[in-house]
Amino acid sequence: MLNVALWGDFGIMQRSFFDAENVLSRFSFQQFDDTTFDAKRNSELIAWADKFNSPENGTDPQLFNGLGMYKVSVWEPGVQLVLIKKKNHWTSTSASLYEQAGPEKIVFKLNRETASQILEFKSQNYDASATLSAKTLIELKSDSVFNTNYNANFTDQYTFTYAAFNMKPDGINHKKCFTDVSVRKALAMLVPYDEINDVVNKGKYKRQIGPYAYLKKDFNTDLQAVFYNEKQAIKLLDDAGWKDTDADGIRDKIIDGQKLQLAFKLNYFVEVPDWKDFAVMISQSFEKVGVRAEPNPLDRVTLFADARNHNFDMMLSAWSQGNFPEDPSQLWHTESWLNNGSNYTGFGNAQTDALIDSIRYQVDDDMRAPLSKRFQQIVVDEQPYIFLFASMRRIACHKRWSNTYFFFDKPGLLLNTLQLPNVVGKQDNTSM
Repeated sequence: MLNVALWGDFGIMQRSFFDAENVLSRFSFQQFDDTTFDAKRNSELIAWADKFNSPENGTDPQLFNGLGMYKVSVWEPGVQLVLIKKKNHWTSTSASLYEQAGPEKIVFKLNRETASQILEFKSQNYDASATLSAKTLIELKSDSVFNTNYNANFTDQYTFTYAAFNMKPDGINHKKCFTDVSVRKALAMLVPYDEINDVVNKGKYKRQIGPYAYLKKDFNTDLQAVFYNEKQAIKLLDDAGWKDTDADGIRDKIIDGQKLQLAFKLNYFVEVPDWKDFAVMISQSFEKVGVRAEPNPLDRVTLFADARNHNFDMMLSAWSQGNFPEDPSQLWHTESWLNNGSNYTGFGNAQTDALIDSIRYQVDDDMRAPLSKRFQQIVVDEQPYIFLFASMRRIACHKRWSNTYFFFDKPGLLLNTLQLPNVVGKQDNTSM
């Protein structure tokens, strides 16, 4: 069904740039769709593919060649990315929002320091952002000078945060702590949702209830959120056999003839301060009932590499969806676990796979909706994730710019449409 939804989203690439010798013209779609066609036996095709997939095509700005209105002129990894407007571009007379090019230059600056972000906005050195933290935007909105100069708001978006369990550990490097759904449900009841939302999110975020963003057309509104319930969580853990038998403060249980403690690492993304706050507050709450979750900060590459390779106990992360129909295959099909995909938890069986396949190939929205809602209920019942919060997008844009549009979907703010009022022709630069 995504073939229908994404039909208008296929990127067009310049043949003379990416295939100067016109190698691909010698092959047909039918050949590439034929399972008996052995592309590896064609040296010409292999040479083209090697060149196309070479690392320099993703690192050398001179080789970045898209058909959009802007091109990359400067890229300093970890510092800034500069786009400049192309001259005499084919979209110059287009009325489409996505084909306008207002600013002559767009400068993306990477700044993870909260104090520096606030200073830059108060000094009006930044024009816009769609990625400020909740705490940062709230502090900025408390400043009268900022409010005079900027339009800023919290808007809904298709992103949610979660904590994932390793439901299929190897039993050696990662113990069988979360194979029992009762344990997963108990830990979900031990997350201090209200406290986290108040302290970290400043009360701005909504609870995420299941695997679909609540903005989705086929979101299951019958799903029930999990709330903090220490008493019920203790009962579930006790009934599942996890008790502190040696009075060391940590629950334990005999599994496969070995005494295991309910102690594990809680991985999180180190570069974002909010994730540390999440991890610490969850860990402290677990500790009260004899569950030890050690916050484990990792860089982005390591965090997701370990997740794909099932090399984790529990992890904090987020998924960003969009307004297109949801295909659960990537996150929830068992093949995505077997092939080291994004099914990090090991969720699923033949029944859920069949349901996912039915959803994936049902192009009729009305017929797909009940399948999607049934699937969402199964995920919630199995608790492979602790669903945390539906994130709000934090957007700020200087009032010097007109023609501004805020959206639920990514990127939240269109920079290419920005214009300076009463200015015809050349526009100033935009810094984000």
